[in-house]
Amino acid sequence: MSLSALMKKKPPRFLVKVFQGLGVIILSWLVLYELSAHRGATGFWEQLRDGGFRPSWGWLLAGILLMPVNWYLEVRKWQNFFAPATVPDLREGFRAVLGGISLSFLTPNRSGEYMARVLISPPGSRWPAVYAALGSAYCQMAVLLATGLPALTLFSAHLQGNALSGIAPTLFSGLILFSSLVGIGFFFRPLLYFVERRGWSRFLGNWWAKITPLGGFSRIQMLRGLLLAISRYGIYAIQYDAMLRFSGIYLPSDAAFTGIATIYLIQTGLPLPPLLGFLARGEIALLIWQTWGADPLQILSASYGLFIINLAVPAFFFLWFKKFKNYRYDKPPL
Repeated sequence: MSLSALMKKKPPRFLVKVFQGLGVIILSWLVLYELSAHRGATGFWEQLRDGGFRPSWGWLLAGILLMPVNWYLEVRKWQNFFAPATVPDLREGFRAVLGGISLSFLTPNRSGEYMARVLISPPGSRWPAVYAALGSAYCQMAVLLATGLPALTLFSAHLQGNALSGIAPTLFSGLILFSSLVGIGFFFRPLLYFVERRGWSRFLGNWWAKITPLGGFSRIQMLRGLLLAISRYGIYAIQYDAMLRFSGIYLPSDAAFTGIATIYLIQTGLPLPPLLGFLARGEIALLIWQTWGADPLQILSASYGLFIINLAVPAFFFLWFKKFKNYRYDKPPL
């Protein structure tokens, strides 16, 4: 049975419950394992027991309230790359995006998120969903690289004991990189035309017919996609900073953004299996934030707290309330 056919079939209810229970148990065990693995967290536990820890609940609330904004922007970014006649409505967009989150837990570095969106989409919209996913991912990757690479340079300078004083030229280099990536996206249609005129398209065979629709993205679509990607990146950075402050880690804005952008870049670039990726999230956060003297348990509570808010909660919400019952289509798969 094909994967598309499996997506049409409603799973048994008890399997859904088992999957949800195992997910909660595994995530809880991983968090506890990560906390117990760091002896430096002991002092924080004593602080917590003696009442010395004073979390800022307002910052936690801010991080939670920004979660639906984060995913709303992602839905809009994905919808932006559909043709007007095939664009899904907001409800269908949220179903596809949240379904992609839930299924991405089974793939390395959440690489299956966009594939899951395509499979959850109605059969007649799956190829448009593929192109929309590629356009959306390209815009987000452009923003990720243009912010993450300069931030990594600044963090390297911080490790060498230098102050974050070279932020202007570093950000300028990031702007150049961003402009280059944007230019490639804006001029993708002329590039395809050039390849076809040279006769190089014959080397791609039947795949050429599947690639050419990517040249149909207009400059307005690319511009909107980039603006939405920048907005979503900003929301993510604010959320992460809010979780740091909730955990008692207060850093200057330049240090906080340098650390957040570096972590996001490294996390995205490591193609690790799901469980190792989950553990690596905490280790990367420890590597970055301990250079500013933060306590391990504070760091892990911020990192995994953001993971729970942005990924675990939407995924379990999708599985608990939807159970894939709305994704049964009468039409044959693509």
